[in-house]
Amino acid sequence: MTKFLGMKAKLMFTLGLVSLLALQVYGQEDGTEPAPANPDTPFEMPECLGLDPTEWRYPEDKSTATEKNAYYSDMLKAEQYQESLQALRWFFNNAPDFKPSIYINGGKIYEALGNAAQDAELKKAYYDSVLWCYDQRIRIWCDEDGKLHDYKAFYNFKFNYRDGSQYPQIYEMYWNVLKLNGVNMKDLNIVPFMTTVTRLYDPINFVEATDVLRVYDELTKVIEHQAANGLSPEKVKEYQGKIDGLLAGSVPMDAAFIEENFCAKFAEAGDDLNLAKKIVAYSLSNKATDNACFVEAAKVVFANDPTDAMARTIADKHLGKQEYDSAIAWYENAIALMEDNIRKSELYYSIANINRTKGLFSSARSAALKGIEEDPTNTKNFLMIGDLYQQSFQTCKKGTNIVHDRAVYIAAYNWYRKAGDNARMASARAQFPSKEEIFQYNMTEGQSYTVGCWVGETVSIMARN
Repeated sequence: MTKFLGMKAKLMFTLGLVSLLALQVYGQEDGTEPAPANPDTPFEMPECLGLDPTEWRYPEDKSTATEKNAYYSDMLKAEQYQESLQALRWFFNNAPDFKPSIYINGGKIYEALGNAAQDAELKKAYYDSVLWCYDQRIRIWCDEDGKLHDYKAFYNFKFNYRDGSQYPQIYEMYWNVLKLNGVNMKDLNIVPFMTTVTRLYDPINFVEATDVLRVYDELTKVIEHQAANGLSPEKVKEYQGKIDGLLAGSVPMDAAFIEENFCAKFAEAGDDLNLAKKIVAYSLSNKATDNACFVEAAKVVFANDPTDAMARTIADKHLGKQEYDSAIAWYENAIALMEDNIRKSELYYSIANINRTKGLFSSARSAALKGIEEDPTNTKNFLMIGDLYQQSFQTCKKGTNIVHDRAVYIAAYNWYRKAGDNARMASARAQFPSKEEIFQYNMTEGQSYTVGCWVGETVSIMARN
């Protein structure tokens, strides 16, 4: 309070402010730690006189009031703010309920003077007087539609967001506005409210992570309501993107946190698209996709908005759990939505690799061939087929003709050569039949032979030496 009285003494000469209310400070000045706002406490609208805002209430000295009203209005139009204030303060003293415009214009004057002030305490006093003007309008004419509280909260944030000590009272004011107006809260307060709660969480930790999430959820409802009532798609995207970013940048959500706060709710809600979107967004932004409900939430999101990226993400999660059939199905969903041949080729390789792991070599080769068709420069698919052939020797050999049995390595060699992999070519060549073996089985080098088993390729017989 000492600081406040010193400020008042300093300002009385320059401003002629006549009410302590007009200089009230909207933060804690006694050094005590403020208590967090309680979102569950109902908001009680301040008592008000309930006067008719359309009625002008002249004091006994009507001529002076008429003169002062004209003078302060002219000075305001001329942007002579100090002179305008000198006349306007007469109303604060002598006719405080004259009409709402004395406080509407008073707020404009105080803001302009605050913007121009160089002294920090002087600037603070001017800005607090803007908020006082809103208080006066609420006290005298009431705020039945909640708009004055909405604007007061906005200006409170605008004037005080640089001062970390002010965030607790800003936070409480925003909660009161939300309690009062619900989804009709003005969209200009969406990002400031989210900014406030995230600043209090990090680094001050004045609120818990669940408080941040609660504010985020409420503001998402505000955005959805505003979108359904005329807010432009550009603004909807801007606001949602900003509060998403603020959430992702403030609250560390590991898989356990997401499970605790969202998965049970998601299981109860069923295919709740909005909740599914949040789970997916939180999980991806925090690299916490190992939670229990990510995959199911992602499938709900995909069903509403099919994208190859989401399908691939789901496929990767199934693959990580060795759920091979589901992984293949989702990779195929991703391919169907893709236009990029190079990316398609990569996914066909993934499908080939899964089938190889399952021992389905023919299916693996089919996927690799499709990958080659999409991107002939992707050598991994060529190498895949060569590896499948090499790996098939033990299962495909008959043991009656070593040249016939070892011809599978020649088939593998041909695919390695297409890929330009000299090391694999050398490895396969080392398994070719020898010249003696070719002669022993009454065959000649260059002779055509169709490899049996599942391979079914025709090769030219070659010797390893």
